Amino acid sequence: MGYDLTYATATHMLAVLAFYEGEWVTSEKMADSIQTNPGLVRRLLSQLSAAGLVVTRSGPQGGARLAKSTQSITLKDVYDAVVQQPVLKTSTREPSQSCRVSRGIGNALEGVFSGAENAMRNQLKKTTLKEIMKQI
Repeated sequence: MGYDLTYATATHMLAVLAFYEGEWVTSEKMADSIQTNPGLVRRLLSQLSAAGLVVTRSGPQGGARLAKSTQSITLKDVYDAVVQQPVLKTSTREPSQSCRVSRGIGNALEGVFSGAENAMRNQLKKTTLKEIMKQI
């Protein structure tokens, strides 16, 4: 089972843009910092742009930069922009009807997972990109 690094990658990208504030940063430069491919960076830039967190432009002088100040971008904003499904989720497989545990585990965990997701979102809302940049 692998880990989804989409959120961490998007946050890293915004930190790169904050570091080069006011400059147009290419997807290649961000990919080099993150040690990934520029195609992934461009896909995430599209999502971050749709959320109003970055602006992009094409061409020889193209790239991306922040659309808002680091103080006004929260980690929850980033999460909402790029995470498509909750981090914690129950199985998508049909439960075994012959097993009482299998039939009940999804409902038992759903409320716990939902509460954890809400707590995480509330915590992410408290941290801005500016605070992350101070730690870097």
